[in-house]
Amino acid sequence: MIPLNPLLASSGQDALDTLSTLCQGSLICAQRLISLNLRVAQTLMAGNVAGTDALLRAPDMTTIYDTQSRLSHQLMQQAVGYAVDFNEVVAENQQELADLLKARTDSLTRALSGQGVEQSAASATLMAGVVRSMLDSATQARDSMLEVARQAERNLTKP
Repeated sequence: MIPLNPLLASSGQDALDTLSTLCQGSLICAQRLISLNLRVAQTLMAGNVAGTDALLRAPDMTTIYDTQSRLSHQLMQQAVGYAVDFNEVVAENQQELADLLKARTDSLTRALSGQGVEQSAASATLMAGVVRSMLDSATQARDSMLEVARQAERNLTKP
């Protein structure tokens, strides 16, 4: 006979620990994204004020054109920097989630295989592989977006 109480108690505590870690990681990620957004908003506002002031003080059309070109270049650099920082925060969070899922799956696999339930352990391992594949796809999408932003920046800076 399989003692059910120890298995349920252990599994329940693991689930609570996992949920607590997941919530804490999500809050930290949200806090970092909010901080990043505030910093970018402040930078953009300061840049807009300085840019408007520079355009108002421009004595001729050549200076206006040069100022607009410089402002556009700075804006593109800020956008690429924001994308890089944003994706770094998200990628770190995804990695933490993947590590958490792997640890939880390994724990569940050990608990179930010790009780002779290899099919459930295989299903948990398969699910972990699916989630990891989804995280890898998200990372590849992020890398593609960054490459597009870099190409756009190169095209804007060409004379």
